[in-house]
Amino acid sequence: MMWLRIALAVAVVCLVWFVMDTGQVSACSCIEPGSPLQELDRAALVFTGKTVSVKEYEPPLGITFFTSSTDPTTVKFEVDTVWKGPAHETISLETARLGASCGYTFKEGNEYIVYSRDGETVNLCSRTKSLSLAAEDLAALGQGRTGAPQSEYEATNGRTCAVGSARGHVAGDLALLGLLAGTIAAARRRRT
Repeated sequence: MMWLRIALAVAVVCLVWFVMDTGQVSACSCIEPGSPLQELDRAALVFTGKTVSVKEYEPPLGITFFTSSTDPTTVKFEVDTVWKGPAHETISLETARLGASCGYTFKEGNEYIVYSRDGETVNLCSRTKSLSLAAEDLAALGQGRTGAPQSEYEATNGRTCAVGSARGHVAGDLALLGLLAGTIAAARRRRT
């Protein structure tokens, strides 16, 4: 009977820890980006394009307490002009779900100038902005090249969001705690 109480206590502690764990806490703090030419030099990918889809992260089992501001949002662009990086007809990049984690909020159907330092993600701290606000950038960058027809560029960095990784650690930790509780319970049963 004692092992049942121990297992129950461990399960309650694990549940409380799992629900209360916030994973990685983020707050966006940016240094003012450089000039359009400085940011072009630092970037791996600079282009203008229209957003054709914005796909937000879907939490496991649809349970919203599994979400975080760092969860990835995948944004697909129909490319107009490219100054740096591959010139594809469409480009898909990731951004954090919310501005609190430096995610840039893209609206489907709107046009943007996009600066990506790694060619896979875009964030609030870059010179990325609505195309209607990009006159300085367009003047400084000059003529670019157009996206190649029938080609697609998708960020395939193979990484997962840090919070996603933390969730994997949480599941592993819970499994280890369950195994430990089972071992303790079995040892106690043997003693009695």
